Amino acid sequence: MSALADLQRQFQAYVLEGSAAVGPRIESGPRGNVTPRLAIYGDGYRIRLVDALRNDFETLAAHLGEAAFAEICTAYVVATPSPFRNIRWYGSAFPDFLRAILPWSERPWLAELAGFDWALGIAFDADDAPHVRFEDLVRLPPEAWSDLRFGFHPSLRRLELATNAPALRNAVDAGETLPDAELFAEPVQWVIWRQGLSTRFRSLHPAEASALDAGLAGGSFTEICAGVGDWLEPAEASSQAAVWLRDWVEAELIERVASASTDAVTC
Repeated sequence: MSALADLQRQFQAYVLEGSAAVGPRIESGPRGNVTPRLAIYGDGYRIRLVDALRNDFETLAAHLGEAAFAEICTAYVVATPSPFRNIRWYGSAFPDFLRAILPWSERPWLAELAGFDWALGIAFDADDAPHVRFEDLVRLPPEAWSDLRFGFHPSLRRLELATNAPALRNAVDAGETLPDAELFAEPVQWVIWRQGLSTRFRSLHPAEASALDAGLAGGSFTEICAGVGDWLEPAEASSQAAVWLRDWVEAELIERVASASTDAVTC
């Protein structure tokens, strides 16, 4: 290893881990003591990570307040060295950190708030994709429907939340006072996606959530209808599944449909 590469390695170890090995290799110079000069880089690195977390977890930050949020972020930065070249992904493990580490794990809504914020950010950053129009479905031949399968927009995320995290997010977006965090006796199903340039989310009836999950898993329209029949009267299942399918199309959740029986594909 060259002298320069070794110096760079030691400097990186200082920034990431606080290693003092690089200290003797830094000249004091006219600006004085080495320690505070090195600290500019070490502290600055951690401050930038905390700033990135503040940007990614806006609802959690608003709920906790600046001091408490900074405390949690600092603990995460110390415990979680970044493996990423792109700082955008640094917060990916933050919800799991809050779920696992005391004292924050004693407040389960914190991890849910973080997970909801993260899902919104990932949905916003997802790749662009075309979307199916209702007219595309109308043009499909009747024989295509039994084996019709769906490709969903890359931004789509499914969550199960046992807290009122979406209500807190709505308050943040509206610039209103946040409600208190609540834990529900039963979790609620949610879908998150990007429509155009706007990130959207809404709750799902358990039957619709089951139908959407079946579609995401590659199930055909026939299989989706059969699953809805486990929740509703069989006579109502197909018509209700068709209503939800139209809702998904109008919300731009579906990017393509295909049927192996007719080789019909539209996007």
